[in-house]
Amino acid sequence: MSIATPHSAVLDLPSYSPSSSAPHYSPEPSEDECRLVFVARKQRDLVPTDVFAKKAGGVTLLISGQDSGVVVPTYNRNGIVRGEVLLDDEAAVQSVSVKLEGSQSTSIVDGGADLVELFSESLTVWSKPRSDIAGPSTLTPPAVLPFAIPFPKGYGEGQSVKPLPPTFNAQFSGTHGIYVECKYILTVTVTKSGLGGWKRQKLLTTPVSFEPRSRAYMPIGRDLLPFFSTIKSAPGDWHQVISKMEVQPKSTLEPLECQLFVPAVQIYAFSDIIPFHLHLRGSRASLASFVAGPTPVFKLPKGIKALSSTLKLGSSSRTSLDSSSSSFMDVLTPQVSPVGHDSSNVRVYLLRQVCVSVDGQKAWGEIVLGEGKISPLSSTRAAGTDGEYSLDWEGEVRCGSAVSVGSFRSGELVVKDFIVVELKPPVGSPSPLKYHRHAHPIRLVTDSCSDSL
Repeated sequence: MSIATPHSAVLDLPSYSPSSSAPHYSPEPSEDECRLVFVARKQRDLVPTDVFAKKAGGVTLLISGQDSGVVVPTYNRNGIVRGEVLLDDEAAVQSVSVKLEGSQSTSIVDGGADLVELFSESLTVWSKPRSDIAGPSTLTPPAVLPFAIPFPKGYGEGQSVKPLPPTFNAQFSGTHGIYVECKYILTVTVTKSGLGGWKRQKLLTTPVSFEPRSRAYMPIGRDLLPFFSTIKSAPGDWHQVISKMEVQPKSTLEPLECQLFVPAVQIYAFSDIIPFHLHLRGSRASLASFVAGPTPVFKLPKGIKALSSTLKLGSSSRTSLDSSSSSFMDVLTPQVSPVGHDSSNVRVYLLRQVCVSVDGQKAWGEIVLGEGKISPLSSTRAAGTDGEYSLDWEGEVRCGSAVSVGSFRSGELVVKDFIVVELKPPVGSPSPLKYHRHAHPIRLVTDSCSDSL
């Protein structure tokens, strides 16, 4: 009888062939592939390599990673302030520290003021050992003192942490004038020993600009104008905003319906050129009063087109377009005849509203960020004289070059942006129509989604 040893009971492992190489991957689809979802990402900007320098009282501050010629060091979200401190005289120096702090102040005329300390981060760059402070010592700091202080992710504690507001300043005069400032300061403190044990401090301060970047989730769309061509082929690229130009209480005229069409994304970059279309419709007497003055003219000016009385749009003041709405498509008749109305009493522009609340009192101010360029359109007149009529304009609007901060909210401070349509009754005799202004909320961001990879 034989007994198997443990060694003889071990089975031989099967042989394995080398694994095949991983397939080649590419961000671009092959000829037989297509993208199902694609969100463009802005190209990563080259890291700035210039240095911001400031000197005062024998202390020099160098901040790296800046664009050439900047007046104020600028940082994005999660930025880190990196730099160096240089001293002309290191003798008797006991410590060198750097502090980065942010604050938000708001005030209302005759309504009080509020100051919020967003954060305060201090860093001791160099200090003399405690054992050497009391007695004489020749220990001096190095010639170059590097430092790095990060911006915090937000301010507040626990569940109430809020994003840091961008650097911002606004002032509005008037009875309920307001003042708003969000600022960030970098301070270098050099402490030296003096006679009789007194300490002397030298301070160097510089403002720091905090400009968090943001972008839209989708582009505006290309070649949206002329409107009558794209609304039929791509109605989802437009968003419709409906408002009414009301009439005076004793007037027998009917209100005019104002339809403003803007790109559907409703999130626009400062650099984006925003196309829009304005459609004004109503009875021929109301439209004639808007164009020609308070006396209704039964013969319409050129450029006004009649609409079938059966055409009705939704009554919502903010509604997206429905590509299945046949009645909506019927309104959009291509233009063929000369125009007979102007744009002197029609205005489309970008508006910023700054709202603050201090001790329960609220106030706000408004800033025009950009004026629209608007042109009247010619149109055809449909058959029938008992229907509704319309006028059309189209144009473009964009932010001015001075705009560098987008919409944001920080505690009791809210900065909101709108695209506004304004209709003014004709100047002269009292008009049966009321002044009309409708503001539709949008969001302004720093970067355009159309930036390529």
